[in-house]
Amino acid sequence: RGLACGWLATEVAFYIRSHRQLQEANSVFDTPGLSADQRSKLFHRCLDAVPMPGGYQGVRKFVSGWFFGAPVESLNRGDIRQWLAWGLFETHECLLGPEERAELSEYVAVLEKRANIQFNHSEMPSSSRSCCMTPTLEPFSFGQQVLHLPLMFYLCVAFA
Repeated sequence: RGLACGWLATEVAFYIRSHRQLQEANSVFDTPGLSADQRSKLFHRCLDAVPMPGGYQGVRKFVSGWFFGAPVESLNRGDIRQWLAWGLFETHECLLGPEERAELSEYVAVLEKRANIQFNHSEMPSSSRSCCMTPTLEPFSFGQQVLHLPLMFYLCVAFA
């Protein structure tokens, strides 16, 4: 009986700790956004730091990595705008104001130049197969996206 109560207390503590970690992960949504100047500096700093081979090939490889390896040629302006809206504005493109959309268009034009490519002019993201990683855009919650499993499960996996 004492062992069962101890185990139950451990599971409750583990659940509370897991729940707090999810709250911390979601706290990223409460951060203030960047100014236009900060966004510009970040954008150019990222492009200047692309991995080897460098040049337009490095920029293409960098962009492709954010789209789960999809060839850059398969991406359209909508895909790129969706990705940059997340990365620079921390939101969906549809929530941007007119000035921010104009700024976003400038980033797309610079990216095209640096990657030596002309993206298809479709403003809608092309398909789910070329969706980009946006790890901080959607909040986590227990249930559909995150399943809480008992501590025993993790112990069995760790020592299997």
